[in-house]
Amino acid sequence: MLDVDSAAEKLAAVYAEPALVPPSRWLDKTGPSKPRARFVRDTATGEATMRFAPAEDERIWRWVIQSRVRGEWRTLILPGTERSHILKDDEADADLVSVTAVDRTGNVSAITLVRRAH
Repeated sequence: MLDVDSAAEKLAAVYAEPALVPPSRWLDKTGPSKPRARFVRDTATGEATMRFAPAEDERIWRWVIQSRVRGEWRTLILPGTERSHILKDDEADADLVSVTAVDRTGNVSAITLVRRAH
């Protein structure tokens, strides 16, 4: 008899990072344009914020935000309606952040890399 809880625990370790569904190239082969992205710091709170937007008037389905903190990459997948992300906790120490746009069929844009001066 299979212990379902044990299987769930084992899979949780394998799938610990968020992931995207593979692209459906038979529906559409063209990905979004390379997005615009930049760091800003809130002058009132001092919070580091990543701002991003489509380069053209495109509908974005998801954003993939990857930040490098002390040599380790972290991935965050956000809804396409978002246009900013506050870098909290360890993320605020990121020296490099990549932003990728994803369309409805899973095609991805070229990566926009933003180096952060500390």
